[in-house]
Amino acid sequence: MRKSLLFGFLLMVAVSSCLAQGRTPKKKDSSPRKTIVLADAVYRDAIRSVQLFAKANEFLTPAIALGTEEKLTLKFDDLAGGFTTYSYTFMHCNANWEQSSIFENQFMDGFFQNEIQNYKFAVNTRQTYTSYSLDFPNSFIKFTASGNYVLFVYENGNKSKPVLTRRFFVYEPLASVESELRRSFVAGSIQTNQSLDLKVTPSPSLKVFNPLSEFLLTVQQNRRWDQATADITPNLMDQKTLLYTFNDRLNFPALNEFRQFDTRSLGINSLNVRKFLVDTANQIFLYDDASRASQPYNNYFDINGSFACVQRDGLITSRDPDYAYVHFTLNTQGRVPDGDVYLMGALTNWQADSTNQMEYNEGCACYRKTLYVKQGYFNYMYGIKKPNATLVDFTPMEGSFQGTDNEYNIFVYFRSQIGLYDRLIGFQTLYSNGNH
Repeated sequence: MRKSLLFGFLLMVAVSSCLAQGRTPKKKDSSPRKTIVLADAVYRDAIRSVQLFAKANEFLTPAIALGTEEKLTLKFDDLAGGFTTYSYTFMHCNANWEQSSIFENQFMDGFFQNEIQNYKFAVNTRQTYTSYSLDFPNSFIKFTASGNYVLFVYENGNKSKPVLTRRFFVYEPLASVESELRRSFVAGSIQTNQSLDLKVTPSPSLKVFNPLSEFLLTVQQNRRWDQATADITPNLMDQKTLLYTFNDRLNFPALNEFRQFDTRSLGINSLNVRKFLVDTANQIFLYDDASRASQPYNNYFDINGSFACVQRDGLITSRDPDYAYVHFTLNTQGRVPDGDVYLMGALTNWQADSTNQMEYNEGCACYRKTLYVKQGYFNYMYGIKKPNATLVDFTPMEGSFQGTDNEYNIFVYFRSQIGLYDRLIGFQTLYSNGNH
């Protein structure tokens, strides 16, 4: 079955944002993290289930075309409950996600600081929470420049009380991108990797002095920033096109289809759910996992590491989606040598840190982790991070197969010698199975 059918099915169900990790907070955070990063981050433990997506389709990359009616939607939950005034603003960044030197009135039109006005108290749930949502651009703020952006949410107009940051894109259709995905050309990775060939044709309206330095290319697999490839140099070029072919920096491990679980209906042992019980909270135990590196490749639909916060119970019980502790077990027949094991995916923000590091259990010779998540459909993988390594290695636990379905986002930037900021002039999403 094609992934697009899954998307359509999920969108027919009432959608709400759905991610959480760790323990249930009981009160407002008294000492939130104050260091702002220009990346996807949450600065308070009570803030959960953060999603930013295209309003037209929650499975699309958060990117909109400049000067159109396209909008993005932000959703998040505050597990402390009650009402809090949350303010928001935007920051413009260059192609490398460093803050641009231009002023706010050079990339925004309207009120530069606004308040999130849409909120809803959860009804008939064990977990008390308040859901907040925001659509933008809106009547208060519009964008006047393309590029990389960061949405910054903070408490009650006070930027020293950060709540969350999320990356998104505003692009101008000034460069066409032709893309082709094929087997790897690198010896030793033909059966495990996927390679991209790209042809970029900028608009003749652009005043170009040095194409090698003024055009920047970034490619991202499954919306992961940890392995995004940036500053790629074209192999060939002329006055009209830039060609990126047989480029080893566009050679990606294909990995495997994502593991998944479905908690849209509490009390029912649905996809990958072994047991459900209720004590002081909802508890969900998944079937035990194991390494897939030596198993044959099995093609099935997934959503490329993402998640969808949907629930079925509310259709008949008049309640909002609830939260539950989800228990993961990875059987390894012993401790993994020289590295830590992490539970990865959009549900953990693709970040390897203490909140999603698996804990080894001597009794079962396995790794375990419990996450506190909202009802929904989730994708995930297991990865190993060695000491002093910057990237998580998924191949020991997941394997890597050339035929795996993956999503690739392609971004083309223009850094003019006479310009003030990096313009995003081309954007395309490519699916290795051909589905959009």
